[in-house]
Amino acid sequence: LPFAWLVVRLGVDAVVAGTAWNLLCFGATAVGLDLLQGDSGSARLVEPLPRFLLPTIALLLVPAAALFLGRTRPGLAVRACGEDPAAARAVGVDVARARIAAVLFGGAMAAAGGAHLALVESRTFVEEMTAGRGFVALAVVVCGRWSPIGVLVAALSFGAITALQFQFQARGATVPYHVFLALPYLVTLLVLAGVAGRARAPAALGK
Repeated sequence: LPFAWLVVRLGVDAVVAGTAWNLLCFGATAVGLDLLQGDSGSARLVEPLPRFLLPTIALLLVPAAALFLGRTRPGLAVRACGEDPAAARAVGVDVARARIAAVLFGGAMAAAGGAHLALVESRTFVEEMTAGRGFVALAVVVCGRWSPIGVLVAALSFGAITALQFQFQARGATVPYHVFLALPYLVTLLVLAGVAGRARAPAALGK
């Protein structure tokens, strides 16, 4: 909500606001961990949550999002707010409210993924546990060309590359493991170099 307020209401550049907000939250989690557990850099969960079907829900959300954006009036209004806000405003759409709602939905989905990672999958919290994958997620959106189905394909592809590094390490490859750790990010840069110029962002993105 503070990010939406900065970007939508005050017109702050989304990259600048997002970077600042990311650093603030990173520091806040470190301070919170220190207050709760002491300066250990990690926390083991005493009573982890039971497993739930978040991955299945995430997969089901893809066709649901595609149908919502392409086949419903509210979804078309959201797309218009990204492509041509003046046209959306002309037919009575509150552009600022629609954009804030979209930001809140995206933030809620990211929060659900982060909570699942810490509370269900790893059952622990470690500083920097996402290892920069949020920035890979931005690349996934670009590679998926802002389409739900395209984003799913790109996300699964990057996930497969990440899993591949563990396979290489498990098979005792002679290459230093740092190379495998860098592999997903290297592929991200290479794909962006080939795709970014052809991927068209929403015309009014950040405006």
